[in-house]
Amino acid sequence: MKRTALWKDSLREIKNSFSRFIALLGIIFLGAGFFVGIRAAAPNMRQTANLYFQDQHLQDLSLQADWGLTDEDIDRVDDLEGIQVYPYRSVDREEKKQETLLRFLPNFNQMGEVNQYKLRSGRLPENKDEVALDARLAEEGGFNYQIGDEIELADPDQEGDDQAPGLASNRFKVVGFVTSPMYIDQSARGNSPIGKGTIDGFAVVQPEVFTGDLYSQLAFKVDGLEDYPAYSDAYEEKVDQAKADIEAALDGRPEERYQEQQKDLDKDIQAAEEDLKPGQEAIQKAKDQVEAQKESLQSQEDQLKQVTAGLGEGAANLPQFAQAREQLDQGKEALKQAEEDIQAKEKDLAEGQEKLNQAKTYKDEMEAPNYQVNDRSQLSGYSEYEDNADRIAAIARVFPVIFFLVAALVSFTTMTRMVDEQRIQLGTLKALGYRSSEIAIKFLLYAGLASVIGTLLGVAVGNYLLPNIIVNAYGMLYDLGQEVYYGFYWKDFLLALSISLLTTVGPAWLVTRNSLTEPAAVLMRPKPPKEGQRILLERWTWFWQKLSFNNKISLRNLFRYKGRNAMTLIGVAGSTALLLTGFGISDSISGLADRQFIDLEHAQAIVQYQPKLSAEEVADLNESVHQHDQVADALPLYTASYQTTDDRVNQQTVSLHALDPDSNYQDFYALADVATGDRMPLPEDGVLINHKLAKLLDIKAGDSISLEDPDGQVVDLPVKGVFESYIMHDVFMSQSVYEDLIGSLPSQNQVEIKLKDNAPEKKGQVIDDLMAEEGIVTVVNIDQFRNMFNETLETLNLVTLVLIIAAAILAFIVLYSLTNINVSERIRELSTIKVLGAYPLEVTLYIYRETLLLTVGGILAGLAMGQILTTYILQTVEVDIMIFPAQIQGLSYLYASLLTLIFSLIVMAIMHHKLKQVDMVEALKGVE
Repeated sequence: MKRTALWKDSLREIKNSFSRFIALLGIIFLGAGFFVGIRAAAPNMRQTANLYFQDQHLQDLSLQADWGLTDEDIDRVDDLEGIQVYPYRSVDREEKKQETLLRFLPNFNQMGEVNQYKLRSGRLPENKDEVALDARLAEEGGFNYQIGDEIELADPDQEGDDQAPGLASNRFKVVGFVTSPMYIDQSARGNSPIGKGTIDGFAVVQPEVFTGDLYSQLAFKVDGLEDYPAYSDAYEEKVDQAKADIEAALDGRPEERYQEQQKDLDKDIQAAEEDLKPGQEAIQKAKDQVEAQKESLQSQEDQLKQVTAGLGEGAANLPQFAQAREQLDQGKEALKQAEEDIQAKEKDLAEGQEKLNQAKTYKDEMEAPNYQVNDRSQLSGYSEYEDNADRIAAIARVFPVIFFLVAALVSFTTMTRMVDEQRIQLGTLKALGYRSSEIAIKFLLYAGLASVIGTLLGVAVGNYLLPNIIVNAYGMLYDLGQEVYYGFYWKDFLLALSISLLTTVGPAWLVTRNSLTEPAAVLMRPKPPKEGQRILLERWTWFWQKLSFNNKISLRNLFRYKGRNAMTLIGVAGSTALLLTGFGISDSISGLADRQFIDLEHAQAIVQYQPKLSAEEVADLNESVHQHDQVADALPLYTASYQTTDDRVNQQTVSLHALDPDSNYQDFYALADVATGDRMPLPEDGVLINHKLAKLLDIKAGDSISLEDPDGQVVDLPVKGVFESYIMHDVFMSQSVYEDLIGSLPSQNQVEIKLKDNAPEKKGQVIDDLMAEEGIVTVVNIDQFRNMFNETLETLNLVTLVLIIAAAILAFIVLYSLTNINVSERIRELSTIKVLGAYPLEVTLYIYRETLLLTVGGILAGLAMGQILTTYILQTVEVDIMIFPAQIQGLSYLYASLLTLIFSLIVMAIMHHKLKQVDMVEALKGVE
């Protein structure tokens, strides 16, 4: 019977204090939901991608060579155990009507379980004259292609090798739109050596449409990797093993093909020399004949002159001599024609000799082909997606933990206060003979129900809602089949439940146990109010005398209830810190790409040359670029790719730039000192490195940096300065420093340009014009690069918006819960003031003055904490090639402060209404 009454009383307590129960449940719901949801986002992102890659059978590795791939290459790797090989051809061509640059790929769905396309609409091609286009080329994707359209391809810029991949047709009918796991990045499809240099989308045709003996790539699928999720260490380890096996199978193959090509060239050169010999001999014979004819004509002319001279004047006009003269003229005309024929043959022979010399030069300069085995990181968007998941994971390691701790603090205070309020009932139950464990059931049930229900609801909502928002936000950048994976992570759930129980049931049990150690007679009396005492401010007589009576009371009360007020201060500070962190992250990443590619680097396009051009060819190309009517300024330079050698960090790729110190390089690069912001000139005896690289390698001015070139040679470069830069790694030096520290400076291999008109149409025309120049490999559009980074960072902005909203809700619940506790604990004191004649507003202000002071103090502490937290999170989410500066705008401090103050005002408005409804006489009744 006793237990039945206790259970009823426990449930009745929930009903009687339903608003407090809901507030406690709500803060646990918010804390647990946010904690579990944010922490689930990153693994859900990875698993969403992994399931898409598995469903579409994305290749694990690929092989390509700069000479193309042959059947012999396939034979080398075809027998490798556990590795499936899929050779295919691809061709880049430009579509006439919209001038879209397309990469034609075979219909992998007919070739086996590799790189399967996913239909968005229509169907895959079934005939040779049909094509399925990249889904981003559909009408709603910003282009103007529709099912049923006929597309016609422009003729190639130049005739290619007959063995190289080509297309058997130039006209196709669009029958569908598809997505490919090879291209998950919505904004980029890669670069091409033809046309404008940037691929707009891919096109899928039947494999039979391709011509040529060579293959573009080999795709590999490694058996057994379905059990290893993409991006996991175990998957990477298995792929590395397969990569090593493929490289071992191809060992010596580049040199073998090189020797084969050398032999073929030797045969061609020998045949060409043999072909030239008869021509040379024929020309020499013709020259000998002409010389003989010249001598014969000259002899005849001399004899004619002697005869006519001997006969006297007028003899030359005699008929027989006139006929002889005419024969001589005809002989000279025939001789002249013979000489012209010889010159024409010599010209043809010279052209043949020039081609022969070029062939010999090509043979002498030829290098063995480069065979490259690539993993998935080379595919569009694959690594970038992992980087974004890592950023979310980094935020999840810090932000939700602090969030949950603030929520736990409030729940701890709520339960402590609840047990104290039930002190008299504790004494009554103890006096009636109930055991301590039975008495504690009421409070443990109250706290346990709030914790369990709040955690279950929070996990149920947070585990779906937050990952859904975050994954779909990144879905604007990455196409992963539009199906989000929602995982349940027991570790996070149990951790959230444990913290919830610890901060609710824990204090309920602790305070109940401590209270029940007192005699029942003592418990049945209310705790005497804390005594007021002098505070330190009272010793500042001048200040204290200036204060009104009410303000003095408020200040004394702040120190009178130290524990509760400390909780309020900490809760407000934590909420404000989280708000400022959300705003601060948004400030720090917004406009970062514009800062990098507009303020610090001023080039609008980069023209890249073919390697190993002669100095004269480079000079001609530089002149052509300078003279383009839309190029406002140009900076030629030499750029090479190096690798770091420091084993303490991941190997970094560094772009090394050698510049002419007398050039206009400062019009293209700010090279601003990271500490002072002052521009730095190229040093005469060292290099400048970017900020992130210096941070990674722990290098400062005066140290040296070791870099390894593609041939494996390591150079040590003295660092003379560190410049501001946020994306990628760069090292700048003068040409003379390069020659002193590295060696002979190669010819310039790229030109950075600024345009007179940077409008997309104008820039597109400039790129087309420059790509038509022989010797130019590609033209990189900086605006596209900048927009890609902007889109990625803006998506992270959406994530920070979620953080800000959650932090705002937390701030409101914290203020409401703690203010409600304050009012409940001091209801007799407030009733006394009202009975003595205070107006309702005066009663509310009696409490609000204290709350306002605590709120302001909490805001100031929270702003300081938020700055530290923002810096920590930004450093945590950084990847090796990027740095996020902690730059919190003044408005963000203002917004975080105003939001907290507004919530404080709303809470006090609610409390004002509640205080007006309290029966003051009932509250003042004694318990004796």
